[in-house]
Amino acid sequence: MNPQAAFTMERLAQAGTWDWDVANDHLEWSPELSRIYGLRRGETPTGYAGFLSRIHPEDREMTRDTVERALLERRDVEYQHRIIREDGEVRVLRSFVHVDCNAYSDVVRLSGACQDVTERNQLTERLRRLQALASAGTIAAGLAHDLNNVVGALTLLCSALSSDPAEDNTQLIEDIKETALRTSEFTSRIHQLARSSVGRAPRLDVAAELTRMVGVFRGVFGERVSVDLDVRDPLAGVRLDPLDLERVLWNLVLNARDAQPNGGVVELIAEQVTVVGHGPSGEYVRITVRDEGSGMDEYTAARLFEPFFTTKGASGTGLGLAVVHDIIDDAGGFVTVDSRRGVGTRIRVHLPAQ
Repeated sequence: MNPQAAFTMERLAQAGTWDWDVANDHLEWSPELSRIYGLRRGETPTGYAGFLSRIHPEDREMTRDTVERALLERRDVEYQHRIIREDGEVRVLRSFVHVDCNAYSDVVRLSGACQDVTERNQLTERLRRLQALASAGTIAAGLAHDLNNVVGALTLLCSALSSDPAEDNTQLIEDIKETALRTSEFTSRIHQLARSSVGRAPRLDVAAELTRMVGVFRGVFGERVSVDLDVRDPLAGVRLDPLDLERVLWNLVLNARDAQPNGGVVELIAEQVTVVGHGPSGEYVRITVRDEGSGMDEYTAARLFEPFFTTKGASGTGLGLAVVHDIIDDAGGFVTVDSRRGVGTRIRVHLPAQ
């Protein structure tokens, strides 16, 4: 390849080549590498010290150690470092070092190439930030969806409270206070999106939490939909934030209610099971939410946990079950769906027993 063609190829790849005669400390750079370093075409630093002077001060020791390792171990290396051009601009280079030895295994030459990856790294970082924003946006949308569920429950509880002022509504008032407290906790979760993880989830008493939530559901749904609870075994604890379990239950129970527009029964079953062949084998606490509604076809059931997939038209967000899946998956568990048209649906949440 003639020199001009080689120069054109290097320019397209934003990569330049170099060669260092170790014994004589003589350094040669290709024109493209000189351009990358902000030098005139044909200009090359004087020896190894001149090269190191162009390295960003914070990366200089790492670069020196990398070169020394290549010399001592007589093996090729690849690393990434920053340089500072004479005008003060900082660039990021990906460098490849090849070691040449003589017949006596003495290192006589280092050669290699440097590629300017500054824009690529900036693009990668922008993409990472966009993905983080998209993820945070999806989480925030899911929290807003769940918050809307709780606000809707508050509205229904208040309606029940005002329907008969003469009746003893002590329990309804307590349910309203408890649900209002949960709305505050939802907003706290939204604030946490910009912060790091809050640590390991607490050990949760599933039976106690289910009992509390079923009481709330009964107050919200009234007589149109019956909510039954069956705790079949002494249950082990699980590692899950109580608010996250509440979010899971709200989404599953509201979907079960909506599947029975003319009223019916929503049954919650909690039991301890041994799972083999579905993810990590072991003991799980399984919570089943069952309804006798219209059911789903296979296509719908297969897409049930996809974000923004909904069968409710304009009234649905498609976030509820995606939230359920993410919460349970983050806890090390899994969710299964069993549904048939005209028969009903069973959604089973499996959480590792602790």
